[in-house]
Amino acid sequence: MTVSLVLAVYNQLPLTRACLESLRTTTGPFDLCVVDNGSTDGTEAYFTERPLGPPLRYQRNAENVGLIRALNQGARLSQSEYLCLLHNDTEMRDPQWLARLRAAVAGADFYREPTDVIKATLARLEVVDEELMAAYARWDDLDTRA
Repeated sequence: MTVSLVLAVYNQLPLTRACLESLRTTTGPFDLCVVDNGSTDGTEAYFTERPLGPPLRYQRNAENVGLIRALNQGARLSQSEYLCLLHNDTEMRDPQWLARLRAAVAGADFYREPTDVIKATLARLEVVDEELMAAYARWDDLDTRA
């Protein structure tokens, strides 16, 4: 199961650095898809000059196109089967967090009904009309298997 972590950023470089630093201890492989919504605080230089880490796909927009559009752009950058959408104010404290999500999703049933409660982070992707659509595992399934 391949996973891309998708991060849409707009300025807030200290938060972005803290988020990425917290991912360093993550067990298991992942790649990183970052969409920069026209940051002016050094974010572009940080990503183009960044030290070695997980494989990176970086896209910079000339202007802030909004969170949803940027996440869709990040999804299109991904070549993975699954996405994990992160905000740059997220810091992962448990090195096993991604392994636990993988295990939970691997055993979960997927639901596509809009009435289902959607609380999962990891999603099976489907692109419909060039926009990201996702079938999420129900939280109950993730909670009992994680």
